[in-house]
Amino acid sequence: MMKDIAPFIGDLQSNIAVHCAWMLTRLYWDLQPVAAAFPALERYFEFMVNNSDRLLRFATGHDWLDLGHDGHTDSDHGYGVCDPTLLGTAWFARQAQMLADIADALGQIERAAYYCLMYNKIRNAFRTFFLGRNKLLRGATQAGYLLAAAFGLIDGEELDAAR
Repeated sequence: MMKDIAPFIGDLQSNIAVHCAWMLTRLYWDLQPVAAAFPALERYFEFMVNNSDRLLRFATGHDWLDLGHDGHTDSDHGYGVCDPTLLGTAWFARQAQMLADIADALGQIERAAYYCLMYNKIRNAFRTFFLGRNKLLRGATQAGYLLAAAFGLIDGEELDAAR
């Protein structure tokens, strides 16, 4: 478990500020509140970097797509068996993507480049740790594949192998 587990519920809940700021820039182009919040969003991301293990993150949230696991239903979910580090690292990569978009929208080209670089580093860590020689993800369920594909962590051959 990562050092930040005690003070936070987990990445999937605590990163909502990045999601909200990204939505404001992408859907509404409302940059004033985003610009005001951007320094805090950057501090949050650096906190995540500093409390990662070689850019791998542990998610305290679970696999919400594995509805039938252990008799749980869609109203009692979040008990799936997907590796929590796979989920946490996938969302960590997504945070870097969203921060790159936000920085770009704010005209902060150097910061956007930094977050693109961080995304690539997190993606490489994800692929090194989770992608097997057979091109399948280790410890992944439907949720793991969905996140990995949606966030660009796997592509081409890996998507074909997963079918």
